[in-house]
Amino acid sequence: MTHKERLLATLKGKSTDQLPFLPRLDLWYRANERNGTLPVKYKDAALEQILEDMGLGFHAVIPDFRDLRCGDDDVDRALGIYRLWFASYQPILRNVKRTVDYQGDATIVEYHTPKGNLRTKVLYDDAMKKAVVERWFGNVKTGSIWSK
Repeated sequence: MTHKERLLATLKGKSTDQLPFLPRLDLWYRANERNGTLPVKYKDAALEQILEDMGLGFHAVIPDFRDLRCGDDDVDRALGIYRLWFASYQPILRNVKRTVDYQGDATIVEYHTPKGNLRTKVLYDDAMKKAVVERWFGNVKTGSIWSK
């Protein structure tokens, strides 16, 4: 059976020749892409192309928050609102006036609502981005998430 046949059979409750395997390569891919450490063969490939080449299925729990519809679609991220290109919905803030101010690596957003005002500040600098990759994805140069 192919990977796709195996997965479809499982979803239909049918028997397969082995368990379907859906690796979380999205985490590995994002860390290595950010650090420029993707294998040479996949240097310019999208994650979906790598998985297709390897004959694997795609699985991701956490969306890629960089896949925005346009440049300022993440200004509401302090509220957990993202406008991602693949989402089947478009969040709209009704009766809310919003002002956005960029100060270096900080994004400051003020929301003016009929019930009151709210101010958020998100700081996401290069040091923070690097720390997240090292903390959550381990040593991406060796490919190991267990060794530092």
